[in-house]
Amino acid sequence: KQAALDQEAAEAAAAAAQAEDARRGVEAAVRDWERAAEPISILVSRKAGRVFVRQGSTPIHEAPVRVLDGPPLGTHVYLAMAAAEDGVSLRWVSVSLPSRAPQAHPLREARGPPGSTNVVAGHQHETALGALARFALPEETARFIADRLWPGATLIVSDYGASGETGIGTDFIVITR
Repeated sequence: KQAALDQEAAEAAAAAAQAEDARRGVEAAVRDWERAAEPISILVSRKAGRVFVRQGSTPIHEAPVRVLDGPPLGTHVYLAMAAAEDGVSLRWVSVSLPSRAPQAHPLREARGPPGSTNVVAGHQHETALGALARFALPEETARFIADRLWPGATLIVSDYGASGETGIGTDFIVITR
């Protein structure tokens, strides 16, 4: 009789382990679905000295950010397109707008190769890559963001803060003019 009870206990333990594996699989699938449904948006604001994180249109994190001195950052929008070939990092695209500067004479505008810093009438404007190197996030915030990054995520780095138009039901709105 003890052997039969031991056999039943072993079978119950095996069934419980299988059920736990299935639960973990469902949990991972739900997490992946949620990630695809609502990627995060991040705003690094030099003006506010803060980083703001939203998922969907809901604020989920805010922290101070340290921006290094230098020329104006401009406004740069980065979009996570897909997982990179290494399977760990993401492939990003960016769009950049220089910060406001006094009007330059068109003939005095100097342009360099893509990725270089442009100089317009004595004002430097940061490149998209250079802007990323100009701020430091608290370690806890960096981990918080890294745990929630997947394709579809956006990052805005700007001299400006979120506009008053940013609110419930909106993503970040930054007015640059």
